[in-house]
Amino acid sequence: MVAEANLFEEFWDTTTIVIRSVGERTVDLCEQNLRDLGFTKIIRVENVKPLCDCLRKAMEIGIEENRKWTLNLDADVLVRARGLHELLKLGQSTPEDVFAIQAQVLCKFFGEIRDAGNHLYRTEYIKHALNFIPKQFDAIRPESDMINAMNEAGYLSMKQNPITLGLHDFEQYYCDIYRKAFIHAFKHKRYYFKLSPFWRSKVDSDPDYHIALKGFSDAIMHLGDVSINKDQQQKQAEIAINELSLKEKDSLSCLIDVDDVINNFDITQKIKPKHRAANTFNELSGFKYLRWKFGCKLDRVVKFLHRGLD
Repeated sequence: MVAEANLFEEFWDTTTIVIRSVGERTVDLCEQNLRDLGFTKIIRVENVKPLCDCLRKAMEIGIEENRKWTLNLDADVLVRARGLHELLKLGQSTPEDVFAIQAQVLCKFFGEIRDAGNHLYRTEYIKHALNFIPKQFDAIRPESDMINAMNEAGYLSMKQNPITLGLHDFEQYYCDIYRKAFIHAFKHKRYYFKLSPFWRSKVDSDPDYHIALKGFSDAIMHLGDVSINKDQQQKQAEIAINELSLKEKDSLSCLIDVDDVINNFDITQKIKPKHRAANTFNELSGFKYLRWKFGCKLDRVVKFLHRGLD
């Protein structure tokens, strides 16, 4: 670990790390992994709601600390040394007009490497980004909205690069898994064709996927407003845990070998686009399928109208 930490010495004084947490089971381990690599400028933003306010607070901390780089990291991400080193080295090599860089993570519930849970920001541009943080309580993607607005203002961002920073959504509480799956039904409804078969294949060996299926299914039948903020689905999550005869997990007390998990995880295969509707119909019965299909169509209409107004 000392040898790995020495790799980061050039970044210790130029990087502020902000961990954003709403009580994730892995928050302490998330921070400890970073401290083991020699980082000391680590600040937690805990239980700040809604998510828009949490994002604003994290960005303001970056400005106050005034180091070249501000790494925003969700507490459900566990980094590995190699991935973090590659991300910071990439930041050093990017043109000066690059504002944000996102590495990829191994996501437990998508079963693949994808963009989630982290952004490395060039701190000098954060003051401009504050103007683009959504103000609405129910914004589902406030950070993406902010970055997209910065892109339109001429500041570049990088994502879908080959860097695997670490793990995402492993070892979380059942309540948080339920909430994430519930939100996925609105953020990623077109992926149901892929997520549902994958989760079903894992149910017998890992109850995490059982509670995820329950959250996604409940969301499809939900008629009210939806927010990404944690409190909204808390009661529903507790009911679901009881219905599935599960008991909420204890706090995390073990270490996790991030590299070992990544190397041994069975990455799922993506289903070709032309098979999406057929697979979704097979997974969803009658009324649920119609609601899913209507939701996808409505998404397209809303995006079309937004483009017309811009």
